Amino acid sequence: MNPNFQNNATAAESFRRLSQEPDEQEFWAGYVRGLRRNHHGEKFETEAEHSLWMSAADSSDQSRKMRGLGYRAGFEGQNVQAAMKTLVGHQHMSELGKRGGSSTSVRKSQSSAENGRLGGRPRKPDGEKNG
Repeated sequence: MNPNFQNNATAAESFRRLSQEPDEQEFWAGYVRGLRRNHHGEKFETEAEHSLWMSAADSSDQSRKMRGLGYRAGFEGQNVQAAMKTLVGHQHMSELGKRGGSSTSVRKSQSSAENGRLGGRPRKPDGEKNG
């Protein structure tokens, strides 16, 4: 049982209300629900509902995924500061994934053009992956 349940739930509700980002709002809503399950145990919801919320973090639907990630953080008993790190870490990794390979520096363009003139990137010896 989380001794700071009320403080964490109140802070999370404030973050949810103040956020302009729908993903953050979903995360904090899930977090509060997870905190409740952590605090009240099986009295709060059925095992089937709990399983559904836990699996939501693996969803391909972004808003459902964010609620699930928040629920897991709350259910694990993370305090609001740790939950913030979970949220920011997920957003950061997601943003890096979106930007990956999209660099357009002058040096990258020059290297790409030079490789193209030479027949493309040289092949690596057998057994090694191209990266």
